[in-house]
Amino acid sequence: MCAKKPWISQATLAIINQRRQAIRRGDVEEYRRLAGPWRRSLRHDKQWMEHVASTGDNHLLCGEIKDAFASFRQLKQKCASSAPLKALDGKLLSNRASVAAKWQEHFSTLLNRPTQSPPDALGPDFRKILGRS
Repeated sequence: MCAKKPWISQATLAIINQRRQAIRRGDVEEYRRLAGPWRRSLRHDKQWMEHVASTGDNHLLCGEIKDAFASFRQLKQKCASSAPLKALDGKLLSNRASVAAKWQEHFSTLLNRPTQSPPDALGPDFRKILGRS
């Protein structure tokens, strides 16, 4: 199970899962019994998060930028991968090499278009400015 917040520990996730299963079974007593451990565990996890943030702040105050950002990096979530791409034939591209090739193809066709001459409605004076006759 994956936490939506990076500071939620695996122990807390296990309690959340137990509570979820208890309510699905209709076991209200078990659900209520797990409320105390769930709250304590979340409080502990939040205190850890606040400790890491205050450690980072202390590093910033001392001018230790590298250590501060190392602390702050512990609090951020891992970045999710982008949405899947489809090839021209409709198949889903799954590996990084094929996705990179698809983006390269897309931008090469987008950025490498032939130049167009100005329309005739602009008149001959405009063509002289451009150096075309």
